[in-house]
Amino acid sequence: MITSKRVRLLIVLASFSLLGIIATQVYWVKEAWHLREEQFDSKVKISLRMVVNRMFTLANADTTQQLIESVLCESSCGTVGMKDSIQAFNQKILDSLLRDEFKSMNLGEDYVYCIYLLHGKRFVTGRPEAFMPELLESPLSLSLSCIKKANAQILAVWFPQKQSIIMGKLWGWLLLSVIFTLVITLTYAYTIISFVRQKKLSALKTDFINNMTHELRTPVSAISLASEMLLNSEVSTNPAKVEKYASLIFEQNTRMKGLVEHVLQVSMLEQGKFTLNVDEFDAHEVLRNLARSYRVILEARGGQIELHLNASPSIIKADKLHFTSIISSLLDNANKYSPTTPHVKITTLNADEGIEIQISDNGIGIAPEYHSEIFRKFFRVPNGNRHDVKGYGLGLYYVYTMVTAHGGQIGFISEEGTGTTFDLHFLYNGPTDLVQDPEDE
Repeated sequence: MITSKRVRLLIVLASFSLLGIIATQVYWVKEAWHLREEQFDSKVKISLRMVVNRMFTLANADTTQQLIESVLCESSCGTVGMKDSIQAFNQKILDSLLRDEFKSMNLGEDYVYCIYLLHGKRFVTGRPEAFMPELLESPLSLSLSCIKKANAQILAVWFPQKQSIIMGKLWGWLLLSVIFTLVITLTYAYTIISFVRQKKLSALKTDFINNMTHELRTPVSAISLASEMLLNSEVSTNPAKVEKYASLIFEQNTRMKGLVEHVLQVSMLEQGKFTLNVDEFDAHEVLRNLARSYRVILEARGGQIELHLNASPSIIKADKLHFTSIISSLLDNANKYSPTTPHVKITTLNADEGIEIQISDNGIGIAPEYHSEIFRKFFRVPNGNRHDVKGYGLGLYYVYTMVTAHGGQIGFISEEGTGTTFDLHFLYNGPTDLVQDPEDE
């Protein structure tokens, strides 16, 4: 059996491994991004070299005047108010060369460029738009000194949407990476949660078996003792004693049968293999009969039971047997988990096209941290998990399952040390969808 210490160690190791996988994935995504960025920059620089080579060819051809022309340089050249002329490259030819080379490299047309003087970084020509500072610092630049040795000029390019262009080439792989990482993380989380739940369920089942063993031990011991006494010749010849021990055997056998039937009934609930025999009946009549039976039990302990049957009408459609068992289970709990003088109150009201039944007690109550657990199978509140308080964690599970099967609702209000009030709601017209035995469908 895996101990809690080993479980924690396994969870820590698995979590560390998962974080390592995620970190590795992030690292390779960053590397892929940097690689794409370097490839992009390399393509741009190759394109710029091709442009400069073609410019050099044009500059040494007979069409030199078409490539180089005089342009008026105003404040952009650095001297405000001065108007000088400077030899610059023909912008139309430069546009055409850049467009052709970038297109051949599949770099797109979303770029700006300019030519500026190296000394003083003064603008000469181009289409910088609002990105002149970026162009002056751009690493995607190339010297034109091979063409114009005097007043060395720099051809610079800037791609405002560079990140989007790279993302467009990587988005498919990035999306797959994110999806796979999420799947691994969610699968891991689900596995850990399921494992912890299964471990808790295993502990609850072990506790249930211990409680059931104790519950069955008493009637088995009583039956064994009574049977042994009946075999005694002195007892067997005494009709009164025979009747006494035979009655004891019958009562304890009935008790064991009830325990077994309860467990089998809950098993059928879990599998959905049960039917609701819905019929009309007076809920108040059932409550009065149950109160009459439990009054004797409570009064023997110095307690009492009150009835405040205010609902009108009180005729509902439900399975009468299960309805009776639901109320009986709650009254059993009110008796078991109440102090020496239990005080139980049953109240009915009309609400939301149905009848509302409140069962209150002055028992030990339920601590807030257990409020979300009490309807779970096999669960018992720790402060009530004592063998002097009979039970094995199936009563409230049965109650919740059957109320829900009837299309009703159940809630409760409880404070530790002050008691509990269960609030049940049953519809006048009964459940809309009856639970069927799967074998009958």
